[in-house]
Amino acid sequence: RRCLIASAHARATEWPETQLCLRARPIGEEAADPITSIGACAKSGEWVLAIELLRSMTQGRAEMSTFSFGAAIGACAKRGEWLKALELLDATAESKLELNTITYGAAISACEKGGQWARSLEILGLMMHGKADINIITCSATMRACGKAGEWLKAMELFNEMMQGTLEMD
Repeated sequence: RRCLIASAHARATEWPETQLCLRARPIGEEAADPITSIGACAKSGEWVLAIELLRSMTQGRAEMSTFSFGAAIGACAKRGEWLKALELLDATAESKLELNTITYGAAISACEKGGQWARSLEILGLMMHGKADINIITCSATMRACGKAGEWLKAMELFNEMMQGTLEMD
């Protein structure tokens, strides 16, 4: 019930009410869907609460998923908290969960918003060597990060690779 209420408040952009619902009791086995709560945080950019909820999932022995980490990374991305996003990306890998395009993309977005163009390129490189597919969203965010930092040559190289098809995209 708590997750349904939180989700409804989040969709209605009623963040104070959502936060009250999420903090009402700790997340654990009794919660129907703790991932929904983290998703609500992602929509509003409440990265501190998203990380707090993620931690309580591990302490409550709730099943962790790539989606729960991805939603928390997305909350960090919304606020440009690139360092926390990268910490969560590492934690996802350490948890033996498969990193996917959405999780990597959220981390790239956080780096873009945080002015970390080189980190965006590093993550894109990890995607190329991993199992995650590169798509137009991840490439665009990386090009924007480069452009915002005045690294137009890097942005154009990436664009050319994308257009020539040398960059394998989904």
